Amino acid sequence: MNAQDKMAISIRNAAKQFGNFIALDNVSLDIAPNEFFTLLGPSGCGKTTLLRMIAGFETATQGEIFLYDEEIEKLPANRRSVNTVFQQYALFPHMTVAENVAFGMRMLKVPKDEITKRTSEALSMVQLAEFSHRRPSQLSGGQQQRVALARALAPKPKVLLLDEPLSALDLKLRQSMRAELKRIQRQTGITFVFVTHDQEEALTMSDRIAVMSAGKVQQVGTAKDIYERPNNIFVANFIGETNLIEVKIESIVKSVANCRMFDGSLIACTADAIAANIKTGKISVRPERLKLATKSSKGIKGVVTQSIYLGTDTQHIVRLGNQTELTIRSQNGDGPDANYEIGQEISVVIDPGVARLLTE
Repeated sequence: MNAQDKMAISIRNAAKQFGNFIALDNVSLDIAPNEFFTLLGPSGCGKTTLLRMIAGFETATQGEIFLYDEEIEKLPANRRSVNTVFQQYALFPHMTVAENVAFGMRMLKVPKDEITKRTSEALSMVQLAEFSHRRPSQLSGGQQQRVALARALAPKPKVLLLDEPLSALDLKLRQSMRAELKRIQRQTGITFVFVTHDQEEALTMSDRIAVMSAGKVQQVGTAKDIYERPNNIFVANFIGETNLIEVKIESIVKSVANCRMFDGSLIACTADAIAANIKTGKISVRPERLKLATKSSKGIKGVVTQSIYLGTDTQHIVRLGNQTELTIRSQNGDGPDANYEIGQEISVVIDPGVARLLTE
């Protein structure tokens, strides 16, 4: 294998068990060089455990972890070319910003001139060069986060691990830091492995995402892949907002399924790897893909039960004849789509291909 073909991180059949609790269950992943890769999932899904195993803070119950083809599972944390930015920044309060950034390099016995150079470069990268002589207590939360990032980047690790580093920041600061993290990752070319439970963070920053649940990887792909083509009901529900409607499967030809709705109508849906003998399932339709029309129009009949103006769009809740409730988002503008009132009888239009057939 050529050097350029090596994965930054390769995880093979990794498992972690704490007593009787299985935190990770046979996980295998490849993370490419220069990639912004996100581990996404709810609390307790195993994403932080996996990150800590890569860092060397947890040992695997079974499996192997490779860093550019070198097995690192048995290496202590301080001998891995991997650094971590934690949720709590863990800056030394008695040290200046520059001293905090330099600390790790001093522990690695990097020459003094090189430490000075790298400290300056790292602080410039995170736009804190003029704050080098301040102490952490004199900085805002966002600035402290940047110092922690500079400290982790200065030793030039092969991989940078980030364990929910934005969770302590307010919304506006989180949004600005997302763009900053992506800019820094592109500028340095270092592989970032980012852990979050926030789907918006994952969608806006990541080259690829691994969605995790109950210690397993449910799906790996780009943000668009996962949003548009979820593998299962968990992924469809966790990434963005979706409507799930029970259907009977009439036929599947290649990647198209013909699904019978409760009212007898037939819907053409996308479908991947659905077993031929499966007769029922659920279709997933994103709220922005559904259309509202007048009662006399072709579509599934329902009644508007809520209508919420959200600025750029209006969210309608529609109850169908079988009591299923759908969420529908209509873009606000000059058209009639948003002008439906509570109690109004309407038709819900599902265009061919916008629904996706899923099983458990």
